[in-house]
Amino acid sequence: MFRFLFWLFGAVLFPSLLSDVRNFMNENPNNEAFPILWWSLPLLAVAIVFGIWLAGFIFPTLTRDFAAGMNIGCMLGIIFAFLIPDEKFLYVFGSILTVPIAWFAAMGANRRLMLTEMKYYGWPHS
Repeated sequence: MFRFLFWLFGAVLFPSLLSDVRNFMNENPNNEAFPILWWSLPLLAVAIVFGIWLAGFIFPTLTRDFAAGMNIGCMLGIIFAFLIPDEKFLYVFGSILTVPIAWFAAMGANRRLMLTEMKYYGWPHS
């Protein structure tokens, strides 16, 4: 159950951030202080990768599921970025930059879990 919730939270993280930006732009068309700028999306993804790396020491399975969900959520974020009314292509570009970062997080978390399993259960086919 927790694994599914962590996966779901990872999957909705970036689309919900982009949805908040879209709602803010629709409600405040003249305000230039957006809650999240397009260039901060990749920086936020790097910060989350660092958090996944730290949390992976304690919860390797949950962080792997969160990273897999974040990978899917970043790909969905590209679609959500097309719904932003202003600076649409900058947000699409920022969302595209988050995809390889999220993929790196998912591969790293998966590798960490495989190494943890090998530590406790031995090498496969041995």
